[in-house]
Amino acid sequence: MPLGGVNAVLDPVNFPRGHFREVEAEDIFELAPNSQVLAESVETFHMPNDVVGVAWGKSSYARCGLLVNVTPLEPGWIGRLTLELANLSPLPIRMHIGQGIAQVVFFRGRRPGRTYAEKESGGGYQDQPGVTLPY
Repeated sequence: MPLGGVNAVLDPVNFPRGHFREVEAEDIFELAPNSQVLAESVETFHMPNDVVGVAWGKSSYARCGLLVNVTPLEPGWIGRLTLELANLSPLPIRMHIGQGIAQVVFFRGRRPGRTYAEKESGGGYQDQPGVTLPY
């Protein structure tokens, strides 16, 4: 959850980790209006080299104004998803821990020339255990 004043800048190349704090919730979490949090999936994914996954938010929460953003689950990627949850509503959104907020659709195709694990950058988010801030 971002902290800081109006002059704070979020730069994915030089990420200001000090602007964030960790929050754990057991039963419910209320996301403040016009704010965002990073969350982690319950599941750990082991993507085959010929499968890609795309996640979308589920309708009940979407109708409350919750936007779920997840980058594609690339072939060869392993880890828990970091989900960006944004409250587009002028009201708090109550999320119930353990209730589904997103669904992943899998597509099988040909193996790409280079999987996530084989990227020149080293696949920086490979084996991420949960919420991972930009490198």
